[in-house]
Amino acid sequence: MAKTPSIVKQMADLVKNSMKIGESKHVAKADGSAKEGIFSFNSAVAMKSTWVNMGKFCREEFGLLDIRSISPEMVREYLSKKAYDDEVSAKTYANICTRIEKFCTALESKRGIVVSELRAEIKECRAFTEDLRAAAKDNRAYLDPEKTISKIGDPYSRLAAKLQLEGGARISEIAKLDKRNLTENEGKIVLKNTKGGLERTTKVSPETYEELAEIIKERGQYRLDVKKYRAELREAALLTGDDPKKSTHGFRFNFAQRFYFQLLAEGMSPEMAKSRVSSRLGHKRSEITDRYLSLEMLVA
Repeated sequence: MAKTPSIVKQMADLVKNSMKIGESKHVAKADGSAKEGIFSFNSAVAMKSTWVNMGKFCREEFGLLDIRSISPEMVREYLSKKAYDDEVSAKTYANICTRIEKFCTALESKRGIVVSELRAEIKECRAFTEDLRAAAKDNRAYLDPEKTISKIGDPYSRLAAKLQLEGGARISEIAKLDKRNLTENEGKIVLKNTKGGLERTTKVSPETYEELAEIIKERGQYRLDVKKYRAELREAALLTGDDPKKSTHGFRFNFAQRFYFQLLAEGMSPEMAKSRVSSRLGHKRSEITDRYLSLEMLVA
């Protein structure tokens, strides 16, 4: 039995098989085959970059071994990562969606895979770029985050949820922690695996800090099974009547909104409060924070 090629090779081969460089795109449009091809070298490079990046993400987060098995959930999580963790611009996000749509076309025409559900998921995610202000209406905060967390069975996953809710951390920033992340000031955690590589400090409750410190003391490190965490969180959301699509990003929404209201209550101006929230979330651009705050908050 032939060994399945790596995800990178599968994606590269799919790009190669879709290339029609040198052929007329106008002729292809006339005969209806334009959507199935890649007609320029620059487009091929861009497609390969996005497809490989998505494939690696799906392999690492979901254990994907064959691109024919990619699911709507995987695509949704990848696009969520781009929007909320990687903080790409609306234009870049839209381009990524377009390239993944091209991936769907290639998967369908070259591999015979039905991709209607993938296309539907991309269409839903693409709506995010139509108007970032309107996108703020899509509040991904959990309705009752503490109740959702209480339904998570695995203690490591439950701790991850608390770290995100109380400290606003990205999942990648808390997936692996050790004594270097702890501080003498109980409650404060130094996040090192951050976007851009710049360390920042966040704060959680004394109880959550103690739980983390105890694990690190006993085992040398805290290491999260991200795949298991996502699965546990989806189940917990369903059990509490919430939307499982909110995923791990939902807790960062909760954190941002609670912290923002707290700062307003302390007398801080809306703009200064948003700047503080942006800093705690690790955003380089404050407009990214608008995605986490509802319209009502932004005009407060």
